[in-house]
Amino acid sequence: MVGDGQSSTEQYVEDLFDQSYAALDSDMEASLSYAKEAFAIAEDKGFDWHQANALFIQGYVFHEQGQHSKAILLYLDAVRILEQLSDDRSKKDQTKILINCANILRDHHKYDDAIELYDDALSLANNYQYDGYEKRLIMVFYNKSSTYKIKGEYDLAIEEAMKAHDLAVIENDQRMVVQVWNKIGLINYLNNHYDEAIKYYQTILESSFPAIDVRSHKANAYHNIAEVQVELKNFDEAEKSFLKAIDLYQSIQLNRNLFVSYKQLCALYLAQKKYDSAREMGDLALAIYDEMPLEFDNFSLFKLLSDLNFQTGQYAQVKEFGDRYHDENQAFIEETKFISQQSNAFKIDVVLAGYYEQIASREQVASLTNWLIAVLLLALTIIGLGYWRWKWIKTQLEAELRAHFKELAEIFTPINVE
Repeated sequence: MVGDGQSSTEQYVEDLFDQSYAALDSDMEASLSYAKEAFAIAEDKGFDWHQANALFIQGYVFHEQGQHSKAILLYLDAVRILEQLSDDRSKKDQTKILINCANILRDHHKYDDAIELYDDALSLANNYQYDGYEKRLIMVFYNKSSTYKIKGEYDLAIEEAMKAHDLAVIENDQRMVVQVWNKIGLINYLNNHYDEAIKYYQTILESSFPAIDVRSHKANAYHNIAEVQVELKNFDEAEKSFLKAIDLYQSIQLNRNLFVSYKQLCALYLAQKKYDSAREMGDLALAIYDEMPLEFDNFSLFKLLSDLNFQTGQYAQVKEFGDRYHDENQAFIEETKFISQQSNAFKIDVVLAGYYEQIASREQVASLTNWLIAVLLLALTIIGLGYWRWKWIKTQLEAELRAHFKELAEIFTPINVE
């Protein structure tokens, strides 16, 4: 009877997980609530993996909401549990969470720290070779490539992308194959290797992928070819490619990328003094602007529209769009200022990532204390810190986080058609 009770409780927790996952797309607060309830029961019953999974879901919710410091605290708590378990499911989840942590560090410009965690995830997957570990390796190589791309280390970016590509081919992962081709094209574009960029984009257009819906990938390829053609001053070819991208984006209602194509084509028409066509594209972009994040590449649409109206003598609209551009720019500056003021906030996350690594390698906790103090500058006068005091330390860090960085803003990355 005790066994039956244990099984029914475990099943109840797993049912809570199902409800939590189901709510992720529509009601994140409900998802968070289910995960918290699951964690409380799992902790009470000593269900280790279930505790870790509940923490992961909570971390994922905060990750999606842009509350990255909270997310990584929860992620690393989950890792701390999973590192004590040796089954395939636990190691697979541990790899996934390390990748998520690395992605957060990358998004906050902690590129070297991110690469360290990607390498930790690689080692974990290679050492345990659990079912499906190859797909985890592909994702790590792909994300390392993205990190090197952002750093401007293009040779390393292509090297990691090719590792992802070769393994994706072996695994017949068609979606990742085409994503890697697009990424390599983008890296070559950024490195001014335009012929190589077009070669990879063209490969996407000419290849068949029966297992996946390729419309978004082909639309990205057309858009990116257009960007290359603009750089090469081949404006007629650029226009054709932009229009092909727009047709495909419209067919799948991919508004974020659609906005970029509308705006870029508006700029192209304006440069050619094709004012009616420029206005048409500008109006289409304006209609979906409110769905876009506050980024310079997005609100620069208003500068573009102001210039268009100035050149066509519509001076009232020059002021209207000029004022809108000014207002959005001021909002952007204020957000950037806030993020700059909180520039040390993310050190908490780096510290905790380092804390996990030092715990995992069983280094002496006394040196860990000194390391924490040096990075955080938090006047933690603690002598003889022991592993048993982890939760106390974590509580103090969370208190600092709540007091100073309650609403840490997400740093949006530039819109790329990747």
